[in-house]
Amino acid sequence: MKSRLDFLLCLIMTLVFAGALLRATAWPFAAAIFPFAATSVGLLLSITGLIAPFVVASRRLPSRTGEGLIRKELATFCWILSFFALVALVGFQWGLPAAVLLYLKFEAETSTIPSILYSGACWVFLYGTQAWLHLPLYEGFVFLGSF
Repeated sequence: MKSRLDFLLCLIMTLVFAGALLRATAWPFAAAIFPFAATSVGLLLSITGLIAPFVVASRRLPSRTGEGLIRKELATFCWILSFFALVALVGFQWGLPAAVLLYLKFEAETSTIPSILYSGACWVFLYGTQAWLHLPLYEGFVFLGSF
């Protein structure tokens, strides 16, 4: 285990996700499907974070300090901000697939065809979810005429 703080964070997140999952069981199916999907994945990952250090043999990873780490953290922060900016401007239906496409193409350096396919799958998933559950997704400043 890296530290006790990592274990404590995983424990807190496990309790939060489990509480949210239990709370959503009393809701109607259409209202509870998103909390079920999000919290079940979060719960699975947080439980994995609790169990993994005891199962996987511990190994020393090289410490990344200095300029490279700061540059990587800054790049991650910029990608997160660009995601929020895209969603704010053009909404979820177009902003999320655009963010996926840009990230895969430029940061992950994936080739063009898989990037387009993953971005298209993201768009189809959002469109299908919106149509099936009749959820209004945020449309963004551009489509709302706020500019």
